[in-house]
Amino acid sequence: MATEVLNKFTKSQLYQMVRQEGLKGDEDDNKKDLVESLRECIEEIGINQVTSAIKKDDLDALIGPLKIELPSQNDKEKKQTVSKAIIRKRISTLVAEEGLSKFFSDMDAKLLMHFYEASPTDEDAEEGKKKLAPQVARLVAEAGLQVFFGRFNVEFLQDLMESCKLKYNTNNLNALCLALAYQQPALKEKKKVAKSPKFSSKKLPIEKGITYQDIFQHYYSEDLHEYCKEHELKNSGTKKELINRILAFVNDDDMTTKVGAKRASSPKRKRSSSASKKTKKSTKKEKETEEKEKSDEKTEASPKKTEKKSTKKTKKEEKDEKDDE
Repeated sequence: MATEVLNKFTKSQLYQMVRQEGLKGDEDDNKKDLVESLRECIEEIGINQVTSAIKKDDLDALIGPLKIELPSQNDKEKKQTVSKAIIRKRISTLVAEEGLSKFFSDMDAKLLMHFYEASPTDEDAEEGKKKLAPQVARLVAEAGLQVFFGRFNVEFLQDLMESCKLKYNTNNLNALCLALAYQQPALKEKKKVAKSPKFSSKKLPIEKGITYQDIFQHYYSEDLHEYCKEHELKNSGTKKELINRILAFVNDDDMTTKVGAKRASSPKRKRSSSASKKTKKSTKKEKETEEKEKSDEKTEASPKKTEKKSTKKTKKEEKDEKDDE
């Protein structure tokens, strides 16, 4: 994977990368030697990147198959004392000696899954060791390429994109690194710019067919006020209102724009529910007050009647008394 990508670059670009990374290689070396030197560097970066994401318990499972030397070969109980850094260093050494492809091809499927799960990918794992081994090798190489390209500046990465004949329209370092690692274009979506309204380049006379923008761009508010006065139109309001009034006049859309023209009676607005509730409440209160007043009047009138009744009774009693006499 890394070799395929590196072969797309020019010899001068490869040498610039070798020199910046402090790798073995001279300007007179052939392209193949420069590619090989960079491949080893990229694969080492990739394997370190992936193994850093593998859990310690899963790395311990690699000690036997990878023949990692223990601190004391006679004391197998000291297996737990092997640090994660020692295991990762041993894996990097094996990858440098054998290359990614051979390193993973000799590994069983269960151990391969540890590397696959630690790789930065969303793709599904291939079934079977024969398919999974090259997939994991590619994913590790892509991880290494991405980190490796991040060590160079944007201008140099853009030159590499051109060498790979990949399209780009961005100065974003991460986007360019991803594009080079996965050999894909680095195109960011262009923002849709709102189209500016069209209007005539010349000042047109105000007559039927003229547009809002033609008037807005070529006439001042004072010009519009004067036009309205000349044609007996209302000349109050903002520039927008004046333009709409003039357009209505020249297009015979609305003749109420003239001075002294009666406005069409606007439909009565319906009262809101809250307002109707308030009126209902007020009418209820009025009724209640009226009823109270009536009841008060009755109560005032009732004692008078009782007084009259009481006077009548006294007269009767007087008559009865006289008859008795």
